[in-house]
Amino acid sequence: MSQRTFAGREAWLVAGIVLVWLAMCALVLPVGEFPLNDDWAYARSVQALLERGEIERRPWTPAITLSHTLFGALASALFGFSFETLHTSMLVLGLAGVLAVYGLLRELGASSSASAIGAVSLAVNPIYLQLSGTFMTDVSFFVQATIALWAFARALRTGSRAAIAVGALASLAATLNRQIGIALPLGFALGGLWAVVQREPCRDSSRAGWPWLLAPLTLSIASLLVWEAAMAEPGIGSSTANVKVDEMLVFLTGTRPEVSRRILWNLVGHALYLGLFALPFALAVAGARLRAGVLGVFALAVTVWLAWRGEAMPLVGNIVLPSGLGPATLRDTHILMRPSLPEAPWIVRLALTAASAFGAALVVQLLFARTRVRVPVRGAQAMLLASVGVLFAGPNLIAPYFDRYLLPLVPIVLGGLALRGFATEPVGRGARAVVTAWLVAGFLLSVAGTHDYLAWNRARWNALEGLVRERGASLSSIDGGFEWNGWHRYDPKYFVRPDKSWWWVEDDRYLAAFGPLEGREVVRRAPFARWLPPFGEGEVLILARSSAPSSAPSSDEAP
Repeated sequence: MSQRTFAGREAWLVAGIVLVWLAMCALVLPVGEFPLNDDWAYARSVQALLERGEIERRPWTPAITLSHTLFGALASALFGFSFETLHTSMLVLGLAGVLAVYGLLRELGASSSASAIGAVSLAVNPIYLQLSGTFMTDVSFFVQATIALWAFARALRTGSRAAIAVGALASLAATLNRQIGIALPLGFALGGLWAVVQREPCRDSSRAGWPWLLAPLTLSIASLLVWEAAMAEPGIGSSTANVKVDEMLVFLTGTRPEVSRRILWNLVGHALYLGLFALPFALAVAGARLRAGVLGVFALAVTVWLAWRGEAMPLVGNIVLPSGLGPATLRDTHILMRPSLPEAPWIVRLALTAASAFGAALVVQLLFARTRVRVPVRGAQAMLLASVGVLFAGPNLIAPYFDRYLLPLVPIVLGGLALRGFATEPVGRGARAVVTAWLVAGFLLSVAGTHDYLAWNRARWNALEGLVRERGASLSSIDGGFEWNGWHRYDPKYFVRPDKSWWWVEDDRYLAAFGPLEGREVVRRAPFARWLPPFGEGEVLILARSSAPSSAPSSDEAP
């Protein structure tokens, strides 16, 4: 194949990746003026910067989030501040993350077709798409970290100072978003040290010089020190001694067997989630090394063991739940744990568990399989990925974690498989058919689940705004769920009462819920369309205490 033909084919693959992402964004209908998950807090920081020129820190968001806030402020300065602006800007950034994965895999030796499969597998990942429609920091950090990995991997192979500069800026942005971003320049320095000690036969990455190899790490450390000095504030505390550190200390209390069991369980969860995320790419590059029978028996054994424990995927919450995508943060589902929403059948969850276990076993097999594939020795790049991966995963292994926390590990796992040299081989016809079917299923699930999450939030917000506008309800009399009360009523000095939801509720005369509650009557119904089974219509209810005056329920239509 000529170089010109190859470049044209690669351009078509990239265009196809872009079209897949744009189609998903168009289908989920990302419109509506309402916050999602924690992003009301990040939106407040953008507001403070735009309106008062202040860099605001909130105890609710212990991460630094500076680069995230600056990005949101830039988008808002260009298009006006609104949740629609912030959410749309993150969808654009989400596409950058998908393309960054493609570039990283190409840099690590994967073929263009295998790299495209890796990129699309991220695009159709339900966690990634759902978070890209919010102003959460997960996607912005993912993009910054993946660009830094690409640039540092390239610098370790070529010694390019331009690549080092790009990696330094990207890792600086990542560090000033989430403190764990410091792992990126540290991994680069360790990769450079490996190249020097091992004297790899590939291009000597150390020729850039030690000052260049250490410059990104020095820059990130200096930025953390400056941030601490500039933002020191009574009552806020250090940005490094944050909630995550407190969670880790609590997690590590107890006897040695107890702590060991907790860490082992977290390790199992990490393996299952990452196995599920990496499965399409692993299947595409496995080729003749795929031992479906052995892996299938292992997956079945793991599934039976988890079922015996009463567990099945998804093991942890926040984004992927048995009821769909996104946290159902209303009192009946989130606080009272009422089964107000339809959930996936147990058999579906077991099948997902088996696929996750199969993917985890396949990834491990490929990472440690013997290979005769001749590839340049890339120990420095492997050291970069391994060290960053360990540092990213470490805090989540010794503390409670959400599924979304594992996203930054996805390009590291895919990159590790690419470095083994398997991804240079053509994707077989059989593997291509299975992978295509899996990606189509991911596309449909991600679109439907994200649509439903946006739809019920839109319906909830419209109903509550109608309650305030038409009935004259005060904001202090509403428990509208976590996002509503966070945006309208957040108070760091709020005292949680056992008879109220913990999200800053003063009086719950009116309450948003997915189902009826005892002692409450329906004063408003807000229907929304469901694209996940059972297909049809769901609704958010606005309930009032029975003693409160009420009239016939009204209805708010939601697209």
